[in-house]
Amino acid sequence: MAKEKQTQDQRIDQFFTGPGASEPTIWRFLVDAAKAWSDGSGNRNKFDDLLARARSDARNIHGYPGLRLMAALKETAASAHASATAALATTIMQSLQTQIVPPACERLGYS
Repeated sequence: MAKEKQTQDQRIDQFFTGPGASEPTIWRFLVDAAKAWSDGSGNRNKFDDLLARARSDARNIHGYPGLRLMAALKETAASAHASATAALATTIMQSLQTQIVPPACERLGYS
C-alpha cells in the first residue's frame, strides 16, 4: 500500500520565497477561509481554527497586528458578520505584505 501524502496547494508566485514568507502564509489561509465563509462556500469552523493558530503565534501578539487588532478580528467573527471579518482579515494580510499600516488602523490605535 502506498502512503498518501497530504499536500497544500502552492501558488507559482510563492515558489521562490525567503524565510520571512512563513508568517503571511497563515494569513493567506485565514483570508481564504474568511472569504469562503462570507460567500457561503465554506464554514466558520475552519476560519475559527485558523484564527486560533494565528492568535497563538507570538509575532501576531507582540508585533503587528497586535492584541487589539486580533481582538477586533475575533469580535467581528463572533458577531457572525462574515463579510466584515473577511475585509478586516484581508486588510491585516495586505498590511503584513506591504508593511504599511492602513490609516484607519492607525487612527484606531492598532499600529
